[in-house]
Amino acid sequence: MESGILEETIQTAALQGGGKAPEGVCGALHAARVILGNGSALEEIENDFSAKAGSKQCREIRGMRSLPCSGCVTLSAYLLEQHMDEVKAGNLNSPRGIHGQYQ
Repeated sequence: MESGILEETIQTAALQGGGKAPEGVCGALHAARVILGNGSALEEIENDFSAKAGSKQCREIRGMRSLPCSGCVTLSAYLLEQHMDEVKAGNLNSPRGIHGQYQ
């Protein structure tokens, strides 16, 4: 648990990949939402993700072939890393957002 993120949070987010995330959102972006909860960096991460991947929606990203799934995971991890101070100070012990309860 080097990142400070609970294993339960990671495993729950991992189950949302492959087009299973709420609202059809990319699973990697959904995982970032789970980790951040409703943190102030969430909008910035979502905007950056969309700009680089071409969309937030899994189906659209796949259809455009703008970024493979592994690239989406790498991009989400990179964007989260840029906001790790907020992640560590935020909701790491509470897996908020897992069931699509984010804005």
